[in-house]
Amino acid sequence: GPLPAHLLSDMWGRFWNNLYKIAEPFSGKPAIDPSPAMKEQNYTVLKMFHTGDDFYAAMGLYRVPDTFWDLSMLEKPDDGREVICHATAWDFYDAEDYRIRMCTRDFSFE
Repeated sequence: GPLPAHLLSDMWGRFWNNLYKIAEPFSGKPAIDPSPAMKEQNYTVLKMFHTGDDFYAAMGLYRVPDTFWDLSMLEKPDDGREVICHATAWDFYDAEDYRIRMCTRDFSFE
């Protein structure tokens, strides 16, 4: 069922690290870092987002629309523009337009 956001340490439910002690998959074992395998498989920021889209589509959910790919900011622009990198997601409530603004970096699992 739904997880109450107040259990996650902030009012937006963004940080799940406080649950690690009770949800650790293999108690006492080192954390699994997927970075080396992703580098070996030539993952990029775009490939990570496409893999996520493929995952949800495989469960029968809708794929993100073309506007997501065309209008989202998935990486920090390298053209000198100053942008706010705080990750946000928007649903424009028209069943057609969903976007993300995020300065995603390859292999950043913080």
